[in-house]
Amino acid sequence: MSIFKRLRDLTLSNIYALIEKAEDPIKLTDQYIRDMQEDLEDAEKAVAAQIAIEKKFKQLYEEQAALVKKRDEQAHTAAQMQNIELARRALEEKKRPSRR
Repeated sequence: MSIFKRLRDLTLSNIYALIEKAEDPIKLTDQYIRDMQEDLEDAEKAVAAQIAIEKKFKQLYEEQAALVKKRDEQAHTAAQMQNIELARRALEEKKRPSRR
């Protein structure tokens, strides 16, 4: 049994030596840098997409805020003119979500 163990150890040591000989630290470092650059590009694309989404939602929020303000002013004006039905409709429109 000890001969088989010695053969196994010898084979493993030769395999590990070949692997270490094949591993060029410069090539491995270059590959690592390339992988990191790809990851960085992916991250930059993801950030750009999130910024675009943020701008879109900010614009939608501002549009809805302006609409709410407009409906509030319309309701106030209608109430001053004692047009209760028009004031009620303006307030209902103010509460109703936009269908975008």
